[in-house]
Amino acid sequence: PPGSPEAEELAPFADWLSGLRSPRTSVRCCDLSDCRLVQYRIKVDYYEAYIGSDSWEGAPDTWLAVPDGVVIPPARRGPVAVACWSRHQVPFNRGFLCFAPAAAS
Repeated sequence: PPGSPEAEELAPFADWLSGLRSPRTSVRCCDLSDCRLVQYRIKVDYYEAYIGSDSWEGAPDTWLAVPDGVVIPPARRGPVAVACWSRHQVPFNRGFLCFAPAAAS
């Protein structure tokens, strides 16, 4: 939300974030209030992101497997890893609207 610590962290990346589109639908991933910087890890053939309640209300405080269909392609990734997640979307894509791992340097 505007004025929150999360909004301050994401402010430098606002233009990039607002341009993210769902790989499946080409619809905007989310508004900035759904996105947060996240820790992530790579498993054998998928990503996991830590979705914590310190970042999102109603979050499970655990590592969640990221569905392939919400992963932003490499050409659209930015300098930081972000997840756009909503507890209201949990039945669909485990709550993920989009996930962008950090671009390779």
